[in-house]
This record gives sequence, structure tokens and C-alpha cells, in this order.
Amino acid sequence: MPLITTDTAPASIVADPKSAPENKTFKKAKKKDKVLRRSMINFQNASSRSRKQLSVLWGQASKCPLWKQKRIQKFDKKTGKALPPSINPKTKKPVLFRGNRVLSQSTLRTLASGAAATMGAIVHAESRELRCDTMAEDARYPMQPPFGVGPSMATEAAFVAYIQEIFATAVEIKEAVGLHKKVTTQLMRIAADLVNAKVAAATAFVPPSVPIRGKPKKVVTDKKDEAAAAGDGP
Repeated sequence: MPLITTDTAPASIVADPKSAPENKTFKKAKKKDKVLRRSMINFQNASSRSRKQLSVLWGQASKCPLWKQKRIQKFDKKTGKALPPSINPKTKKPVLFRGNRVLSQSTLRTLASGAAATMGAIVHAESRELRCDTMAEDARYPMQPPFGVGPSMATEAAFVAYIQEIFATAVEIKEAVGLHKKVTTQLMRIAADLVNAKVAAATAFVPPSVPIRGKPKKVVTDKKDEAAAAGDGP
């Protein structure tokens, strides 16, 4: 009997009144569904709802104090008095804070464009090796993936964590060596290599480096020495 016809198992569903509204697609499974089909439907429901709520959460991240800082106070050049803050034309409220960002939109788009160009080149090369009649993307107008507020902040958070890990590793090396009072450029380079090796070992399917084992060298001996060792010599 195929597994798809397995009898239904009792499952109690506890509704959370504080949860987000149900999606129109990938709704929760019903009790009359089969066990394996119910598992697949619930898996799709959980993944789609979490992905949707995560995008909503990142969309509101710009309002978090972590991503804001106070605007610089401006003064009148003639009188020296503090100027009033600018007014938001939509909300009619004074603008007291500005975005606290590490990477600009142009930098994020450059990084995304470079990653997309690399993937496009790999896909095109593999398709040509498989004898497919394909064309590469235009070098002057390459594909530019869209970058919203949520993905840009998530990328920025990962970038900041990456730089912090490199600097913390450099500080550990400085304290262990004890030759410098400050973190030098050479220490940052060494720390970057170490962190990159850790990232490659944790995310790649292969190690960052593979040692090559060559053939063992043959030991060349003299025939006279071999005969003397065997007892055939004079």
C-alpha cells in the first residue's frame, strides 16, 4: 500500500490569537488530509508565513533606534543661533533623527551587481559546456537585482558582523604577540585570512585548501652496497 494512503493521525491545533493573519496561499492542513500530505502542507505553511513576516519585520527596521542617530544641529552663520529642525511635509512633524547606515545604496547595488555577474558568468559557462545555445548578459547593461529596505539592512548587518569578527581576531593576535600597541594593517590582513578560512570551512562543501600527496620518491642505492649487505662481496 503506498504511503500516501496512510490513515490520518489525530492532531490538535491550538490557535494563537496574537498571530499574524493566515496567508491566502499555503494554508494550514486540515484534519481530513492524510498524514504525509498534512506534513507537507504544514511545512509549506510555516515556511511561507515566516518568510512573509520576516520581510514585514525588516520593512519596519528603519524605525528602530539602532538604525537611527540624531541629526547634527545647524546654526545660523550670522547670528550663531540654533536653527529649527526641518519639517516632514507628510507628517508635519520635526525631523530629529536620520538614518544610521554603514553602506550606501550605491555600495549595496555594486555588491549585488558583482555577485549577480559572477553567478551569471558561471551559469553561462556551464551552459556552454553542455553545448547549449545561450548568450551571456550584456556587459554594459547587466542584470541588476532589486534591493529593498529589508534585504539591504540584513546585508549591512552581516557586513558589520564580518568586520567586527576580523577586528576581534586582530586584537587577539596583537595581545598574544605583544609587540604593538595598536592594531596594524598587517594584523588586519592576517585576521581577514583567518576569518575567511573559517567562513569557507563553515559554508562550503569542500575545505579551503586541499594538500597534495605526491608519489613517494624511490631510494636509489648502489648495487655494490646491496651485494655487500647480502654477503656476496669480497
